[in-house]
Amino acid sequence: VAYAAGSDYTPLVQEGRVWVYAANENRKGADSICMMEFKGDTIINDTVFKKLFFYDNKKLASPQWPIGYMCEIDKKVYAMSNNRMSTSPYNATTVVRNTGGEVILMYDFNDILSSPFHGMLLMVTPYVDQVEIEGKMCNRGVWPDEYIYLELIEGIGPNCLGMTLIDNSTSIKYYGNDAMVVGLKYVKNANGEIIFKGRAYKETNPAAVVEIAASKAVDSNVYTIDGRIVKQNAT
Repeated sequence: VAYAAGSDYTPLVQEGRVWVYAANENRKGADSICMMEFKGDTIINDTVFKKLFFYDNKKLASPQWPIGYMCEIDKKVYAMSNNRMSTSPYNATTVVRNTGGEVILMYDFNDILSSPFHGMLLMVTPYVDQVEIEGKMCNRGVWPDEYIYLELIEGIGPNCLGMTLIDNSTSIKYYGNDAMVVGLKYVKNANGEIIFKGRAYKETNPAAVVEIAASKAVDSNVYTIDGRIVKQNAT
């Protein structure tokens, strides 16, 4: 079964939605966090994409441009990496899948078990169930592998150790070799409310980890697919 009956579909790509990940710094344990947030729009191939910004609570508090772009059409989520990050001072390219300057299909929630990034789990038998998010029953694909237990959830994306919203790698690093994404802690809606707790979630002393506010230094330019600016300071 690739789609469970009676679900209330919730889009993944939404303005202001934030993914918070546990991060391991210098193999000292998951003592840090990093975040991805949809903030603002841009045009790619005549289609409106959301800009996906990347932050952390220590080094990347004020990014100047998005790490990638995503849009959702008919329950299909498309993504394109921002290759300009390879020349940025933030060196965060490996938290985002390099799409080679092309728009790719990232997830297909019409047939959740067929999403293209699950090839590594072909030896397990996946299934679909449901999970409640913000009062709605959302479909969840589950790959019950002994070592890489993977979930793909409507409105949330991957819930797996080592995976981010826009990367299917299980060994994700950013800021050189100083930090590694451990897994999803939680997802917040545009009101700042936690709507889903991931596999890396654990209760934390609020004084131990300070989560930064979303940066105000966002990129308001509109780009072509090859990265050329066609409109500056777009609103």
